[in-house]
Amino acid sequence: MMTSLRPASLLLALAASALDPAAAQPDDGHDRALRALRAGEIAPLPDILATVAEKVPGTVIEVELERRNGRYVYEVEVLTPQGMLGYGVPAEHFWRGIESGVDAMVVDSGSTDPGPYMLGLGHTLVPRESYARDVSLMLKAAYERKIPLIISSAGGAGTDAQVDFMIDLIRELSAANGYKFKLAAIYSSVDRAMIHARLREGRITECGPSGTLAPSAIDDAVEIVGGWSRDERREGVKRLAAVL
Repeated sequence: MMTSLRPASLLLALAASALDPAAAQPDDGHDRALRALRAGEIAPLPDILATVAEKVPGTVIEVELERRNGRYVYEVEVLTPQGMLGYGVPAEHFWRGIESGVDAMVVDSGSTDPGPYMLGLGHTLVPRESYARDVSLMLKAAYERKIPLIISSAGGAGTDAQVDFMIDLIRELSAANGYKFKLAAIYSSVDRAMIHARLREGRITECGPSGTLAPSAIDDAVEIVGGWSRDERREGVKRLAAVL
């Protein structure tokens, strides 16, 4: 199945205060952004990219800082190479997106569609060969163009073992091609003792009509994973890992 690349725009308004009229005079965009950052009028770009990665899966192809109605606004254009890592994307489409100018590649590797069995059995969403095909394209772009790559929900369910699986695949492909990256990983397994404590404190509520959580269900669960927080994503970007 052919996959088309679909651009999406995300506008982030970061300051509501009116700007100094003197700042409205034409000047160098970089200097203007630097002054606004030092004055606390805009958020740092790594924070913006972390927010974008959380809200819109895909590749950032352009970031613009504009002034609208007396406030600064980041306009971020995101190019989505594929709906799911491992589902495939035509190489010519991928490179056309890269050639348009890219700040980061962000791709999801998980889905709730298969239900919980993948989490319990530890199966990946697609075969290893499918991941290798897609990741190879992105690693090449990351290495040759110095573009950060962020992969979420590694392996499908995002278990610690599947994160390690994705790390091993990245290392194998990198070694075969002579790539060297700074790599960071976020593991999401949740401590059972902490869940028991939160349950006793009344701090756990159901998500939908799932019923009351029993302590035995916590003990019997094969895997328990959580989601990334915004702060964890932001920290990964701030560390400037080439592959996250």
